[in-house]
Amino acid sequence: MKRTNNLRKTSYTPQCPQEEFIVPLLKFEIERNINLILQNNRINRVLDVGAGSMPFKEMFISLGIEYYSLDPNPNQNPDFVGEIDGDISEIFEANGTYDLIICTEVLEHVAVWDNAFKNFHNLLNENGKILMSAPHFYSLHEEPFDFWRPTPHAFAYFANRNNLKIENTELIGTFWDMLGTLMANTPRIYIKHEKISLLNKIYVRIINIIFSIIYNRLKSRFFENNFTATCYMYQSNIVTLSK
Repeated sequence: MKRTNNLRKTSYTPQCPQEEFIVPLLKFEIERNINLILQNNRINRVLDVGAGSMPFKEMFISLGIEYYSLDPNPNQNPDFVGEIDGDISEIFEANGTYDLIICTEVLEHVAVWDNAFKNFHNLLNENGKILMSAPHFYSLHEEPFDFWRPTPHAFAYFANRNNLKIENTELIGTFWDMLGTLMANTPRIYIKHEKISLLNKIYVRIINIIFSIIYNRLKSRFFENNFTATCYMYQSNIVTLSK
């Protein structure tokens, strides 16, 4: 496993404060890994599982690659509507028909990983690749369908059970990414006691001023660009598998 600290694409704009740190990081890392796969493998057909708004569709189409999408939400107009932990192989033309499957920021919402990995195996061509990602440090979202914060060992365990090989695992995100994500989910600090003394009012005022200064510095990447912090936590998993 390798931990990466690559620069982000500055043109990507998060949709809410909670996405300020993880989303630009994921966009850069996922696109980088897709490009590595395309450089080293012949890819003709791609299945985007849990495609959502299909952010990678235009990239694949521009390269002349057949792109197919699967999503449980029919309002997204995917090619196939279905849950990935159901028997999704039945709704496709045939098993073993895709050279690349991408499943990014979806697996934390999948209850039955064994079924999902089995379906990935069935839908993949021989020597085909799968690119997966799932958060390790992030707030609850899309509830109640938010089940897991997996480790690299979870990916390896379910891959091995379903005859898939782990080719590469990256643990992405620094201490500053996680601190920023935590602070984005804690906009203010309050005193919990009903009786608030003048001293406590002063304390909470000072704390919130310091909090705001630190958060704005994190957003500007000041700490990340000037300081290194040793941390054994990380933001998200990006895993490449093969059949």
